[in-house]
This record gives sequence, C-alpha cells and structure tokens, in this order.
Amino acid sequence: MNLLGDLRDFNCDPLAAMERAAARPSHLLHMGPIAVRLVVEPAAVYTILTSASNAIGRDAIALAAARKLLGTGIATTEFAEHREHRQAIKSAFAQRVIAEHEAVVQSEADRVFAEYGVPLKRRLEQFAIRVTARLLLGSDIEDTARIESATNEFHTSMRTEFRSPIQAVLPDWLPTRVKGATRRAKRELRIAVNEVLAGSHPTGSDVPSLMARFPNSTPELVASQTTNLLVAGATTTVPFLEWMLRHLSQRPDLVSGLQADFENASGRIIRETLRLTPPAWLVGRQAREAVDTPALKAHKGEFLYLSPYLTHRSAEYWERPTEFVPERWTDGFEDALPRGAYFPFAAGSHACLGGGIVYMEGRAILRALLNYWPDRARIEHDGFIPDPGFTLGAAGQTMLIKV
Repeated sequence: MNLLGDLRDFNCDPLAAMERAAARPSHLLHMGPIAVRLVVEPAAVYTILTSASNAIGRDAIALAAARKLLGTGIATTEFAEHREHRQAIKSAFAQRVIAEHEAVVQSEADRVFAEYGVPLKRRLEQFAIRVTARLLLGSDIEDTARIESATNEFHTSMRTEFRSPIQAVLPDWLPTRVKGATRRAKRELRIAVNEVLAGSHPTGSDVPSLMARFPNSTPELVASQTTNLLVAGATTTVPFLEWMLRHLSQRPDLVSGLQADFENASGRIIRETLRLTPPAWLVGRQAREAVDTPALKAHKGEFLYLSPYLTHRSAEYWERPTEFVPERWTDGFEDALPRGAYFPFAAGSHACLGGGIVYMEGRAILRALLNYWPDRARIEHDGFIPDPGFTLGAAGQTMLIKV
C-alpha cells in the first residue's frame, strides 16, 4: 500500500503529477493522507470562484503556511475579512491611478535592458519591486537587494511547504532545515518591509491614506499588508515577464505587428503569455460547506485544486493549446470562450486587483525591448522548462545578447 500516494511524484514534478491525476476519472490527487480533486472544467471553475465563493474558501493548509510568512493581508484572508481588505485598498489599483505612473514605470523598464549579456531575472526583480513600491506603497526604492533576498527566501520556503502538506502543518520552532528556512524567510521579510516603511515617500503619496483606511489600523497590520503587496507584486510579475521574453524569442515576426499597432499587438502577446504560462498556475480551495449545483458538487472539507495551467492547455477549449499563438486573441475571442476557460487573474471576489498593473508592466517591457530586439540584440535562454513553486517560474536564465 502506497501511503504517500502522489506526494512523491508531486514533489518531483507537480505539473506532470497533476496532468496524470487530471486524466483519471476521479481527478483525484492523493497528497499523502489528503485527497485533492483537480477541477479543470470551466463551468465548475467559474462556479467555485464566483457563485460558490461564500461556501468555498482558500486551501486551509496553504493559507496557514502563507500567513506564517506574510501576516494578515489581501493575499492571506478570506470571506468577510478579505472583502474588508479588498475594499480598503482597491482604489490604489484603479486604472486612472495606475495610468498616472506610466512614465515612471517606463523609465524603470528601460533600465532592465541597460546591459547586454547579464541575467535578466534579477533585473526584472528590481523592476517589479520598484514599480510595486512606487505604485502601491508610495516608496522610492533604489537599493532593492534586501527585498530581493527576502522575496526569494519566501519563494523557497513556500515552495517547500506547498509541495509537502506535512511540512506546512508542522510547527515552525522545530530544529529542522526546512523550518530553519521558514524562520529565516519570515525574519528577512520583516526587516525588508521595515526598511520600505521607513524609506522615502514622494510628495503626494497615497500610502498614509491607503493604510489608514483599515479599521483599527496598527503598525503590525500596516507591515503585514505591505508584505502582502510587495511579495505579490514581485513573485508574480517576474515569472510572467521572463516567460514573455522567452516566448518572444521564438517569434521575431511579431515585431512588425508591435510597430504597426502596439496597443493591440502587445495586449495579444500579454494575454497569450498568461494563457500558456500563467504565474498563478495553481489555485487551492477548500469547501467550508457542502456545495450542490449543476456545475459542481463538493462535500464539506473537500480540497479542490484549480489550475489555470491545465485548463488553459485543454484541447477541448483551445486550438493548438501548447503553442504560443498571440494571433488567436482577435476581437471577441475571449468573450466567446466558456466562462472559466481563461482565468489568469482568478475571478469573483478573489479576482486579482493587479491585472491592470501587469498589463502596464508588460507593455513597458515590450516598449523597452523594441529598442534592441531583434535587430540589435537577440533573446537567449535555457529553454521552456517550467519551475513550479509558489508561482510558475522559468528554469535557468534569460539574457539579451548583442548581435
């Protein structure tokens, strides 16, 4: 009898383990003693994220692991508490507010390609941290080393705890290598956030009013919310941008479209990158109450995994599902998809507030790249091997090489 079930396979290769589980009639993934049902059918996905969202919350194990590191904030709350946090900060994500920072974002994007032959991952981390800090926290950060280190520590710790539910429920005080890494990640995040909060805030920053909107706001709550925003901004933006560059390396023919109609062509490239390699590749949920609808039946306590990675690559809903084809995103294409077939930013009450920022950052990087690629430089990288952790990273390095 295999007591570990799919846990060993999931630790080694989560995507392959999930694909095998999705092919089973039961769609069950056995994570040791815990059975998790993969939900890949769009109607069921959409039901979980929208009409059943009051009965289905976040995956309790993953939520507990994230809260240990991030504290209480937009990314680590659910139900009424989440709605309170969301209501308090959503004005910072308004399109009008984001657009006011477009020149600053473009200036930061131009710095990414300032040198040839250097790994771009760190440059993209610096870009994402500076943009997130400026747009959402009103902070100017030049030296990002501390935050880079802290977010990388976080990603490593969450990767370990996410892939092993057993690790996630063990107390952090245990004198083990894994728990030592968790304690170090928490300490580094706390130090980095304190530096951000003590740093430079340009005149007109909305940070004081943004943080003051929380009822009974305390320094601890402000620090936790700041941590949530910084980590979410850095750990999701970087893999998205790196994947976009790798996909473009195979399609230099897209340059003419970008030059002729940048707004539409860039939007198609961003949508297709988010389809084929979504940073938020897995969404964990758990039924707090039984659900019985035409699209979904779930018993109380059941663990449910939604995977944009799997649903976005289903041949049932997508032509050439594993190929990078921005041209598919013609006018009306997304509206014709079944609801729940495309959800890179989730949906409903937990829909990502930062979608507009992602599009702004993607377009800024594309504008900066067009100054070099493909005539003056080529994009080199270590292939298309995913590195699934807290987000869907790209294994190896990506560089801009002078031609």
